[in-house]
Amino acid sequence: MSGLSYDGVASLPSASGTVKALKFTMSKAVLKDVDQTAARGGVTSRIRTGSLTLSGDVVMYTTKMSSKLLGIPLTFTPEQPPPLTLPFMVMTDVVSEQPSVTADGARISGLAQTT
Repeated sequence: MSGLSYDGVASLPSASGTVKALKFTMSKAVLKDVDQTAARGGVTSRIRTGSLTLSGDVVMYTTKMSSKLLGIPLTFTPEQPPPLTLPFMVMTDVVSEQPSVTADGARISGLAQTT
């Protein structure tokens, strides 16, 4: 993640009411081996990519994020947000719950989708 900033807790609308989420902004995010599942109405969809690069005004919301930073396991929630962020961070083994991401651009390789 390049140009990373933690911007606090945001209240987002959802089908079941308002959800509190961590808000991060960055100039670029490079995700490898993305494996995302979503379930709705008894149907589960799965999207996998070899890599996903998001660039230009990247905004990410998540209700919970677990990862490793320099091998140290970390978990962030709206109740336990990150104490600090650095402008450039490399995180591994990232698991994000209910993520929502917007960006000016995206580059995807190795896309596969199943339902």
